[in-house]
Parts: sequence; structure tokens; C-alpha cells
Amino acid sequence: MIKLGEKIKSLRKQKNISQEVFANYLGVSFQAVSKWENGNTMPDVTMIPAIASFFGVSTDELFDFNLFETEKQVEAICHEAYQYRFSDAAKSERILRDGLGRFPGNDIILNNLLYTLDYQT
Repeated sequence: MIKLGEKIKSLRKQKNISQEVFANYLGVSFQAVSKWENGNTMPDVTMIPAIASFFGVSTDELFDFNLFETEKQVEAICHEAYQYRFSDAAKSERILRDGLGRFPGNDIILNNLLYTLDYQT
């Protein structure tokens, strides 16, 4: 789950500015900023670059996206599933399907799942 509101709040407090100052910069109400920070709503996607720019961070950092960490987690899922591919293919499949739940559309996990399903037939 994306915790964008928490990240915005944290960055805003680090800059020591009010919701009102931040809202004025973006051209929105301070109530809108409050709703973002409380997780009630999300900013419009077109505002993301302006928000990142205001705080001097990348959009990846704004969303707490770390490619290296994601790759490590995907590798760990595939490694765990591989350990069961030949002895317990159903368990291997469950691990990979759970992995796809965490990382939807990940080609590496999907390919491992296809190999596992192929092995079962």
C-alpha cells in the first residue's frame, strides 16, 4: 500500500512549513493537503512532479520506491519457490502467486511461475 500521505507529511515537517504554505504553492486548499496526509484522498497524478520538485526529491523517493530493494525481494521469492519446485510444486506455485500479489506483473516471478506450472504437467 502506498503511504504517499505519510511521506508528504514527513517531508513537509522536515521543511518546517505549514499545510497552508504547501497548499498555496500547489494551488490547492490546505484541507486537500490535510486529506492527503491523513490518507483520505490522494493528490491528482498531475501534481506528483510538482510535489516532488517542491521537496527536492525524485518521484521514486516520494513513493518510497527502491528498485534495488524490490529486485532483492523478487530474487528471494523466486529462490524460495525454486527450493520446492521439484519436491512440492504446489507450494512453489503458492509462493510465486503470493509474490505476484506483492509485485503484480513482475516478469521474473511470472516466468518462474510458468516454469513451475510447466513442470507440474
